[in-house]
Amino acid sequence: MRSLTIKAKITLQIVSFTIGLMAVATICFLDLHASMLAQRKEAIQQIVDGAVSQIQGFYDASKKGTITEDEARKQAANLVHTLRYAGNNYLFVYNYNGVTELHGTRADLEGKQRGAEVDAKGNAFIQQQIANAKAGGGFTTYYFAKPGDDKTPYEKISYDAPFAPWSWVVSSGVYVDDIDNAFYDRLVSI
Repeated sequence: MRSLTIKAKITLQIVSFTIGLMAVATICFLDLHASMLAQRKEAIQQIVDGAVSQIQGFYDASKKGTITEDEARKQAANLVHTLRYAGNNYLFVYNYNGVTELHGTRADLEGKQRGAEVDAKGNAFIQQQIANAKAGGGFTTYYFAKPGDDKTPYEKISYDAPFAPWSWVVSSGVYVDDIDNAFYDRLVSI
């Protein structure tokens, strides 16, 4: 360092400062992205946990004799078929064997064995959703095209919770590409 000229020393300090500043900015932006994703995950977990709580209430009413178990299942089905949040997001339910019990937008899938189904990247996402639910609840990442003409697979994250009395996996999934888009928009605007 002693053999460097003053100009070289100043240049080295500026370069070091710039690299350090870029490293701090990168960490902050990665933290921002992680925070945005965590908020989205928390929101879908709350929706699914709320649905499980309502289904538990229907089940408890059937065990008390207030309603029949068949009526409890009908009320649970009505909940899954009608609940929408954040636009057009919905719930779906598999049983532990991979059969679709209920679906918020696709009644044609109900009763169908889908346990071996894979996403656009070959992931056995339904098996992962079932495993997450059996473990007490968790998130599954998978890739699907959005409704419409665009067949590009986009990342989707579901929260999958158990309803053990009926061997159900109660889930909801949301696309997260908008988080990436919002993140990059913020990055570019700086």
